[in-house]
Amino acid sequence: MVENNETERRIRMIMTKDPLIELSVSISPIKQATKRPMNEEPHAEENIDEYKVWLAELIEVYPELRKEYTDDYRQATIKTYKQWLTTQNMLPDDPTNDAPIIPEDEIQDSTPSLTGWPSHARRHKEKANGVCGQGPRKRGRGTLKGFTGALKRIKNASQKLQIQFSSRLGGPIGINHRTFVDEVAMYTKRRAPLIGVRSWKDVMDNVKESITSDVLNKWDLQNTDNPEQKIMDTARERYKGWRGTLSATYKAYSTDADRMKNKSEDVDTIEWYYLLKYFASEEFKQISRKNTRCCKEKKAKHCTGSTPFSQRSFQQRDQETGEEPDDIELWLSTHTRNGKWTNTASQDVYDNAISRLSERETEQEGSNLTREEKNDIFQKTYREVIGC
Repeated sequence: MVENNETERRIRMIMTKDPLIELSVSISPIKQATKRPMNEEPHAEENIDEYKVWLAELIEVYPELRKEYTDDYRQATIKTYKQWLTTQNMLPDDPTNDAPIIPEDEIQDSTPSLTGWPSHARRHKEKANGVCGQGPRKRGRGTLKGFTGALKRIKNASQKLQIQFSSRLGGPIGINHRTFVDEVAMYTKRRAPLIGVRSWKDVMDNVKESITSDVLNKWDLQNTDNPEQKIMDTARERYKGWRGTLSATYKAYSTDADRMKNKSEDVDTIEWYYLLKYFASEEFKQISRKNTRCCKEKKAKHCTGSTPFSQRSFQQRDQETGEEPDDIELWLSTHTRNGKWTNTASQDVYDNAISRLSERETEQEGSNLTREEKNDIFQKTYREVIGC
């Protein structure tokens, strides 16, 4: 007890800049820091990464705390940031309550209409409150992760599952492609931090290497060229999507109090508190406005949902030769539904590509073009029509 109190006192002293006096003297337990109410709005102009300065000073003065407080893995950043909040008397209410029970009327009052709801925002799952006549208070197990992969390994009597990658498009393909992506996402969420980073490139190399190792322990990529890069490409996209979903959830509510009440189940309260401050910052707003403009400028629209083009191409391969469709054929199948184009821009790309393809064949006196030539014509047409 005395040793723990002394460590905490040292941490506090780093922030006050006061000289440490009689550190060897036993002290009484430090009182719990005053908690900040959840409904208090964080200030957008403050430096949300000030804890990094505190951590650097702490380690410089007390190197023995280097292993205890780090800023790389997800759980480590939560612990470090929570300690900093404590020293600043900024710790939010109930930081360990990661599945609050929200009254139904509060959820409905704070939820925007469906017409204004961001497409990727998550809705809070309603839970029984344990009120008389409404059944007992229940807590679920949370999101079930890795279950599909575990069942497949049991069925195949193998610890490692097979996964293939498209030689042309690069994405995972085959019957296990969805399970592979889901497990990469699981390991990414387990290791990669949300606190103190802005994007995937800010995640430290040792964390990325740990994710790669986790995946290689469960998947057979021996016949894959540069398997580590394939895993990292998938992890980067999943991490980007995860943060995008959290950002959309932030935008779905008008106050931080409502955002806290409707926190996603796959983030810790401390993480969500940090993200609310980041999403409110001018830095993020500028990035968000730029991304919004880019999305609006995207003219073509596919209809494959979450199925990647690489998997759609694999599904449409010739069963005898294994040959996959060329770019023009793939564009047709991924941008039409029941014979109708998703939008005019998608049809313009296809029509222009077909027209140029016919012109080239005429110039070559009707000789068939190679697959590479067809794909080259399509790619040039796409860039000209879409403008990128």
